[in-house]
Amino acid sequence: MKRYPEYVHLITNQEVKDIKYDEVSRLSTLTIQDKSSMSTISIKTDYLIGADGSSSMVRKWMSTPFTGHSGHLKWLVVDAVLGPKHPPLPHYMQFVNDPSRPKLSLPIPHNRYRWEFVLFPDEDEKDMVSLDKVTSLITKCGADMEHLDIVRKSIYGVQNRIAHQWYNNENTMLIGDAAHCVPPFLGLGISSGMRDSMNLAWKINLCLKGVAPPRHLLNTYMEERKPDVVQISERSTNAGHIIMTHNRVVALIRDIILFFLLLIPFVKALAMSSGMKPSTNFASGFKHPRKSKTWRSHLGSLMYGDFNGHLIAQPRVVHGERVKLLDEILGLGFSVLLFNFNRKDGTVCDSAAVMLDQLKVDDMLWKKLSTSFVQVVKPNIHALHWTRLHPSCNIVEDIDDHLDQYSRGSTPMVIVVRPDKYIYGVFHGDEIEQAFQSLSDAITSGSSTTSLLVN
Repeated sequence: MKRYPEYVHLITNQEVKDIKYDEVSRLSTLTIQDKSSMSTISIKTDYLIGADGSSSMVRKWMSTPFTGHSGHLKWLVVDAVLGPKHPPLPHYMQFVNDPSRPKLSLPIPHNRYRWEFVLFPDEDEKDMVSLDKVTSLITKCGADMEHLDIVRKSIYGVQNRIAHQWYNNENTMLIGDAAHCVPPFLGLGISSGMRDSMNLAWKINLCLKGVAPPRHLLNTYMEERKPDVVQISERSTNAGHIIMTHNRVVALIRDIILFFLLLIPFVKALAMSSGMKPSTNFASGFKHPRKSKTWRSHLGSLMYGDFNGHLIAQPRVVHGERVKLLDEILGLGFSVLLFNFNRKDGTVCDSAAVMLDQLKVDDMLWKKLSTSFVQVVKPNIHALHWTRLHPSCNIVEDIDDHLDQYSRGSTPMVIVVRPDKYIYGVFHGDEIEQAFQSLSDAITSGSSTTSLLVN
């Protein structure tokens, strides 16, 4: 908010009392009431995003079902502000698979710490939130009551629900817990809401600029995001069965199995990395469609993979004389990465001019998409100077070769990347001439791999 004060206006202690949509102006009018003075104001908006949690008023106004179930066990959550003399606590989220009381703990922003404890059906909720009970629980987890202040003690139930419709085909959308509530056992609830925001923000931006038709583009939001949330929901539920058991025999068998599995290097590496988490790649939505049915197309996909709809890698690159992450170069708009356009001596290959002409790098569409062109080269002692393909190109060196996974040898290649850093399309050699037209068609006429979602 400090970075963009002209765009963000925060109103606190307010409650939305009514929402009306005008089909003529395509604007929503919100009636908002001040909880202190009880006075009301009206706000008109082009787009309305319901980020108002699991009991979302916006979702209820959309009349979309929120199907799923609530877990039979509840959790006590305790938040505390740690004083400067508080002993160190683990700086990462951890689940403690204790059959007597499963629990988790994690640091949260602003020098706070959170503990969560399972409540069993025979326990009284009022007793569990008492200061004595809370003190007993968190001191066993390393808390020092003399050097912290408890700021929250509450009980919540784990929900596993997904809304049927995240966009109402007009101007209203749901994100985060308003669209989906998943069990916490993979720690992906907050990040799922952030992915919703990243997916939606650039699409609304194009709609507000008049670059893309809203109904087509915004329908790709749920199409791309829902499969990821479904995967998280399923895997979190399975993880919960492992973590939440309070049967000592089952817990002992679980611990023995996990002990021996983690002796296997591959399994341990998988558990310690992000390999346990679901893939965020999407199969259909706003990406270049693979329409060709030729044997060469199928062979290419088998040999090199179809990366359309995948997150672009985030390698270190050298830009000028500084080492940066690729995202720092790509910026906030669309990006076009150009590979293998230079010879080993740094000069431009003979076909470069033709391919740049096919890309239409000076077309107004690229400017409307706030596109950055990035020329990717490999470190080469034989090249004293890399020839810039176009005045608008940034040149970066892929020092760790992480971007090689997209390449087919020395063939010139173009990767079009969306603002949320998902790959729109990878185009090799003769396919490069398709890149501009494919993106133009997808934005203006809706001919990407999406289908209209109406529930």
